[in-house]
Amino acid sequence: MAVVVARDVHEVSLMSPSLERVMRVFLIAVAVTTSLNMLATEPVSAQGQLEIFGFFQNTFSHTTRLKTQFEEDAERNSFSVQQQNLFFQRDLDRRWRAFVNYEFVNSFSTGRQWGSASLEEVWIRYRAGRRLSVKLGQSIPAFNNLNQIKTRTPLLPYIIRPLVYEASFSDNIAIEEYLPQRAFIQAYGSLPRDRLKLDYAVYVGNSPNINNMPDAGQTGVDTTDSFLVGGRLGLRYDDLKAGFSVTRDHLDSPGTLTLSTGETLSLKQLTRRRLGGDLSWLFGDWYLESEGIWVTYDDDSPEVSEDKQFFYATLGYRAGERLFLFASYWHADEDFTETVSFVNGGSSVERGETGIKVPNVGASYQLRDSVILKVHLAQVQITGVIPNLSLRQDGDFYHLSTAVSVVF
Repeated sequence: MAVVVARDVHEVSLMSPSLERVMRVFLIAVAVTTSLNMLATEPVSAQGQLEIFGFFQNTFSHTTRLKTQFEEDAERNSFSVQQQNLFFQRDLDRRWRAFVNYEFVNSFSTGRQWGSASLEEVWIRYRAGRRLSVKLGQSIPAFNNLNQIKTRTPLLPYIIRPLVYEASFSDNIAIEEYLPQRAFIQAYGSLPRDRLKLDYAVYVGNSPNINNMPDAGQTGVDTTDSFLVGGRLGLRYDDLKAGFSVTRDHLDSPGTLTLSTGETLSLKQLTRRRLGGDLSWLFGDWYLESEGIWVTYDDDSPEVSEDKQFFYATLGYRAGERLFLFASYWHADEDFTETVSFVNGGSSVERGETGIKVPNVGASYQLRDSVILKVHLAQVQITGVIPNLSLRQDGDFYHLSTAVSVVF
């Protein structure tokens, strides 16, 4: 399995500023060239019809009581419209396609203040051939194997997707720190050689510093002069697929942090790097997939860390034409740094760690071409530690869910 040890992420610069500038210039050049090709080429076919389609997944879940040394939560039962995606697509001619993707999660309702809605994708794509396609507009970046297909819930066996891919968990897990969310110029393609194919993708987008406060000016725009730059390089050989992904951007947090040494650390323009590796293999009726994600920040202090790691592996078995069974394991580790206040007065900046382990099993059954029934059982194990203060908190609970996933 192509997994990179997390230690190496801290020791190796994944993308230099000079390489970042080269990638930006390359993508802008591709975009300009594509636009010139459009102006120089007569339409090769009439426009296609507007296609409207989508997916949704309705769930029922039962969560057992979470109990730790310091708190206890009640059992819960809940029905939910976990996620719905609505797509609009039109082929403008043989080479050009326009696409829009609206996403609604957690029984979205503005009046009841439930869930959220977002414009996930809105792009136009130029396809020169299998070797080169270019998307102009907001698109989902290529990162590992699952990122670009995570919204296609009927195509996935899971009800709850591997933690950092689960949109309905965005209130509890910092999904945007693990995964690049939006690219605005993305070039990609496949270079075949006999049975071997080399896949590539490079992209540029906004930094994570997007204004969401109306009083501070226009919302939804980047407030800095930095960019997200990233890409994926992959290999396919028959039913074996592996890839390596990397991104680089800058996080601009307000204020400073005073360390125990008296040193003041600025939180502006922290460089963030993501490294990803993915492997999937279909062999007979068996299927194996695995991914790793490592997120590091250049904070230049051993007392401060916000680094993150995530790993999952899934083994699946097709037990018939319509039934698919799987067992999976997910593991996330996050460092955190925060100011701890003491009962007798005073405070200190402390570094801690949180961990989540989720062994889980499930099944999906294709009732008909467009309707899939699912069941999923997971044990969630949570750990929190602040080593310098000898503080530790452990807890676990079970999550059982059933779902109907529909293509329309």
